[in-house]
Amino acid sequence: MPDPREPRRAHLTLPELPTASTRVATQRFADYYLANRAEVMSPEEGASWFRQNAYLAGQYSHDLCSAAKGFNSDPVAALYLARVAYALTPQSQEASMLLAKLLLVNRRTDEALALYQEMYEQEPENPYVCSTVAGALARLNRHEEALREVEAFLEKHPDSTDEVLPSQRIMYLTKLGRTAEARDLLDKLPAQGSFIGFKVKALEELGSPREAVAFLDAHGSGDYRLWKASLLLKAGDPDSALEVVKDMNDSSAKGVVNRALIQMGRFEEAMEVVDQRNDERTTAFRVRTLLRWGARTNDPSKFTEALQALPPLPRLLGMRNAPF
Repeated sequence: MPDPREPRRAHLTLPELPTASTRVATQRFADYYLANRAEVMSPEEGASWFRQNAYLAGQYSHDLCSAAKGFNSDPVAALYLARVAYALTPQSQEASMLLAKLLLVNRRTDEALALYQEMYEQEPENPYVCSTVAGALARLNRHEEALREVEAFLEKHPDSTDEVLPSQRIMYLTKLGRTAEARDLLDKLPAQGSFIGFKVKALEELGSPREAVAFLDAHGSGDYRLWKASLLLKAGDPDSALEVVKDMNDSSAKGVVNRALIQMGRFEEAMEVVDQRNDERTTAFRVRTLLRWGARTNDPSKFTEALQALPPLPRLLGMRNAPF
């Protein structure tokens, strides 16, 4: 994928449709955009190009959405492709939802919320759309508005079987400091289905990690050792966290061990664990460990080591797990 700061490549031209497949067509369109970013056609013009095969508009839109999801490191390109997909099939929930999400990612908040609200007005009885609108507001720290959306829906649909909205209601009450109300509603949720995981998260958010561990032990299923260990760390019990993951050897378990050793002040051992890692998060763990070591021991040399461990600035800015 070209760097937008580098000189623009030679122009690519779009072939005549049809091409071999809708996926090939959308990939060529994405390549065209990346090559001609400064002079690219508008989303509406892009949609018109795909409408040469109007009967495949839905498939083109789906493939454009798939291509957009692949541009994790280039949210501007992802947004452009999503705009084309939406212009092609504005009635598509997939295109609408993706466009609204990418508008948020690109900090075009007003446009995103307007699109979410438009979807909600079209499907006011759809709990998924309501929860998505509320979730978008919550991501913007507008928890009061998010709570109003959820409570209005639940009041209008008291017999709704949706499991997400009651969970969101509790979480937003917690965020607003209305913990007594949140806890009362939480106690009324059944210990089954998706509510099990949510209740653990809610107890953690309410500042009761020990209770969350007990609930997880009583109702959890599958291998939940990493989650349990993380809760124990939040409860200030690194010894028990280490015991939980002692037989695990993957990178996530090593992360738990690293955090537990830091809590215990065993920084040299924590650095040894970092040295055993070899993945994209190794640098982040090294820097965090050194920073905590320096802060705990008031040793300025550790801060210097942390700075030296950072990669060059251009690569640092592109890291998905940057240590700050």
